Amino acid sequence: MQVISFHIDWVVIVASPLVAALWFVLTYSVTSAVTGGRQPTFKVKAFLLFGFLFVWGAGYTMSFTATFGLSPQTLWISLPTWGVLVAVFAWWRYRRAQRQPNAASEPPPQSG
Repeated sequence: MQVISFHIDWVVIVASPLVAALWFVLTYSVTSAVTGGRQPTFKVKAFLLFGFLFVWGAGYTMSFTATFGLSPQTLWISLPTWGVLVAVFAWWRYRRAQRQPNAASEPPPQSG
C-alpha cells in the first residue's frame, strides 16, 4: 500500500483562479476590441462564462495531479472529463433557456 503525502501550497490554490481571471480579462478585452466596445451578445457571454469555468477547473485538475503525485496519464482522463462536464452544463443551460420564451434573448438596447 502506497501512502500519498502532499503539502498544500498556496500558490497551487491561488494560481488557477488567477489564470482563469487573466483569461477572462484578456478574452473580454479582445471581444470588446472586436465589437467596437458594444455589449457582448448572449452567446459571447456564455462563451466567456464557460471558458472561464473550463480554464479554472483545468488548472485545478493539473494542480491536483501534481500535488498528489499522480501520473501524467491521469490528465488524459481528467481533463477531457472536466471538459465534458462543462459542455454538458452549458448544453443544459442552453436547452433550459430555449424552453423558456424570451429567457435567452437580450433586453432591448437602452436609449440615452
